[in-house]
This record gives sequence, structure tokens and C-alpha cells, in this order.
Amino acid sequence: MTVDRRGFVIRTGAGAAGLTIGLSGCGPGEGGAARRPGPEGWPTDPDALAAVYRDNIYTRRLGVRPHLPAHEHVSRLGGGRMDPEVIAAMAEANEFFVDMHELLEAAAARIAERLGTEAALVTAGGFSAMVLGAAGCLTGTDPERVHALPLPT
Repeated sequence: MTVDRRGFVIRTGAGAAGLTIGLSGCGPGEGGAARRPGPEGWPTDPDALAAVYRDNIYTRRLGVRPHLPAHEHVSRLGGGRMDPEVIAAMAEANEFFVDMHELLEAAAARIAERLGTEAALVTAGGFSAMVLGAAGCLTGTDPERVHALPLPT
């Protein structure tokens, strides 16, 4: 079945909510530092907790100071934590090379199947989903307007 951009946006609600699947992560830092568990396994002693926040992958590699996660999941503050199953799947996937076009099509088909929708689209994040939804609204099914992006008249 072929679905145009406008149909995709309407059927999946991508224009309103920006359905996204994001994958990101970091391995342990340099020097053999062990991967620390989530906050539920972190030290409760204030000095030990301060040490974790002073010495972590972000401070060691980039000089960026983490903040205490006393908020809901917010993308600009690091998003949410990944389940161990997700991290394990990423580690296994990291061992192989695949055609990215084939991967994106297969992932989109799987997501659509799981959601019970006609189509899905894998994006780099929420903002990317909104941009693609807006592009679909601007261009409709007109190939000339699609090729004129980012400035369709």
C-alpha cells in the first residue's frame, strides 16, 4: 500500500505528536571505569554521590556537568533511561553492518505493525518528526514541491 505524506500524518498522528523512536547511548569511560547502574543502585551517601557526579563519562570526555534527574523525561535534559534489554540489543546490533535504507523500511514496518497503523516513520527525534510532518503538510503529494524543499512556493 502506498501512503502519501499527508495521509501518513493524518493516519498516524505524526503531525500532532511526532512519533519517534530514538536510539542513543554511551559505553563506559576511559581508564576502565565501570558502568554505573541507574539511580536506584547509586550510593545514598552525599559525598559518594557527589563523587559519581564529578567523575562520569560526561565530565571526563566533554567537561559537561550532569544534573540531578529530579524531573520528568525531557529531551533537552537527556530524555529517559534505556532498559537493559535496549542496551543489550544495541550492543548486539553494533556488531553488524546493514543497509540503512533497508533497516529504516523494516523498522518502520515493524513499528506500524506493533502500533496497528498503516505506516510509520523512523526519525532522529521529536523535532525531526515535526519537521517531516510539516514538510508533508507543505508539499502534499506534489513531487515538484517536494523537490523544491526547503522553500516550496
